Amino acid sequence: MKYDIKAFNDAVKYYETSLKQFKAKTFLVVFDVNNEKGFFSLAPFSRAAHNLKCDLNVNLIGDKAESIEALMDVWKVFDELQRKELNEKTIALDEFIKEVDKKAKGEFRKIFPRPEVLVFCDEKQFILNGEVFIDMRPEWFKKYRWGELLETGKVIWSQVYDLKKNEKVGMGFDLIMPATFIKNPLEDYFDSYAIARTMFLSCPAEKKTMKSSTNRKTMLEKGERIGELSATLLGCELEKEIDEPVFKKFRKLSALLRLDRFKTNTATFFAKGEGYGGKHLFGETIGYPTPNKKSRWDGPSGIIYQFAWSPQTKIDGRGPKCRVGFTDTLPIDIYIESCRIDWLKMKKIDDALIALVNKSDKIFVESEKSKFEVGLIKKDRTHRLAMNSDVDIGQCMTRTPSSRESRQATWQTSLAEKCS
Repeated sequence: MKYDIKAFNDAVKYYETSLKQFKAKTFLVVFDVNNEKGFFSLAPFSRAAHNLKCDLNVNLIGDKAESIEALMDVWKVFDELQRKELNEKTIALDEFIKEVDKKAKGEFRKIFPRPEVLVFCDEKQFILNGEVFIDMRPEWFKKYRWGELLETGKVIWSQVYDLKKNEKVGMGFDLIMPATFIKNPLEDYFDSYAIARTMFLSCPAEKKTMKSSTNRKTMLEKGERIGELSATLLGCELEKEIDEPVFKKFRKLSALLRLDRFKTNTATFFAKGEGYGGKHLFGETIGYPTPNKKSRWDGPSGIIYQFAWSPQTKIDGRGPKCRVGFTDTLPIDIYIESCRIDWLKMKKIDDALIALVNKSDKIFVESEKSKFEVGLIKKDRTHRLAMNSDVDIGQCMTRTPSSRESRQATWQTSLAEKCS
């Protein structure tokens, strides 16, 4: 293994001892995306927390933490509601929750309690709830083909995304789950940290974040509740002009709490291993309607990405809001060899193949060990969709980021005050 597995295991043991008092709690982790020691310390930190049956929601941000501040405001109003304080905001939140729970049968209200543990960090330590200090342990990580990884990232951002400096970019990575959870080699997960970090460093955008949260083994399990709440609020913000009771009530709540601070990225990249986000309660019980109400999305990601294979895409009419690229956890060597290529040259080859497929009824595949055919004509006599090259870039909404405002000390102080 190219990494120091002993240092990793020692760090996991250290964190398990340090976090034992928070067993089975929910953590919100927020710190500066430029804190590299903190980023690599998240690997053993998350393994230890997951061994203790904790849930983590991690947000590494660059300047203004608008969506986190909006979450804090929602939690503050929910706390007031729990104390039976009646005011315009608590009444609006209660009415929205009750409208959803007509179908969700009381389960929706359960995603609103604030996390038990708030984690910030400085250059050396994680700080839990402002009073527990735990050392960072990034020593397990060793750089491997680092320069080539950075070059690969530059190629992807330039040729695949055609990325501009004024875009808002989100990058995702996997936290480390317990050994009994994962099937891929642990080294592949470690490699994904190197890939995610170099994608961040090579990204030319001025506004970029990194995020992750605890996975579930199936889509049938309840999701990590901070991510579940965030996804619901973003999805409803995208749908707040829909003329239905639940979205009318959300529209009133959004205006009172300024929930338009939940915004989509214009480009997203993530590395993903085993696991799922869990079931999305609002999507399963209410759904997110297309503007013509002929269909519903089961999650906000459908509205945001609008993949060509989703049936709702054909009738939604709004167009995608974000470009997305992703990779499975895989060895660094394979990632570099497969992605540091001339993507525009590959597109020309792909386009020629697609043109040939679109003129054909069947594809015959033969090798030494296999022989089969792929039918291209469906039962209704229409032609199956031949997907374009992955280098194609669709239209998306872009926003010019505001001037850089509060830095780490400012927003950490602000969020700590909101959480207290």
